Amino acid sequence: MKFTKMHGCGNDYIYVNGFEEHIAQEKKPELVKKLSDRHFGIGGDGVIFINPSEQADFEMEMYNADGSRAEMCGNGIRCVANKEEKISAQGAKKAASFVKLCDAFGVGILTFTDVTGYAANLEQEKELAQAVGAMTGAFVQASVPKVNVITKKAFGSAYVSMNSKAVGADLVYAWEDAAVD
Repeated sequence: MKFTKMHGCGNDYIYVNGFEEHIAQEKKPELVKKLSDRHFGIGGDGVIFINPSEQADFEMEMYNADGSRAEMCGNGIRCVANKEEKISAQGAKKAASFVKLCDAFGVGILTFTDVTGYAANLEQEKELAQAVGAMTGAFVQASVPKVNVITKKAFGSAYVSMNSKAVGADLVYAWEDAAVD
């Protein structure tokens, strides 16, 4: 079984592509317990299945490490979301690594964009251009489906580098109150 493991704010989760990995519903709780076991499994705070949906592009089916269903998993979702309005060198490097990982495992990429520019200070200036180039290149080269949702702001070249239509996003949605410039 293929999986991706990511960390968010001190919690770690195992992600399973439910489009390709077909696991019977009744077997999931026991599988989740085994996968989440830190001594004999992969180890994690839970498992999130990314499944097909009839109402949206996909659905997230979240489980706690004990095999029980979770209604919400903020840190699990945080693994793929960027909360900053400015792209930093560290954030761009993390995004590039994540995009390459998803592409390697055939997992589609969903980005939520709220970006106004780049983090600008002397420390950032040393690495920012190379890191943003690597991130943009990762989006361009990824062959998996790429969807971008603009939640608030999408400004300038920072937006272009964040999985925009210009760098190969398959679909770009903007919330009603989003601003694109």
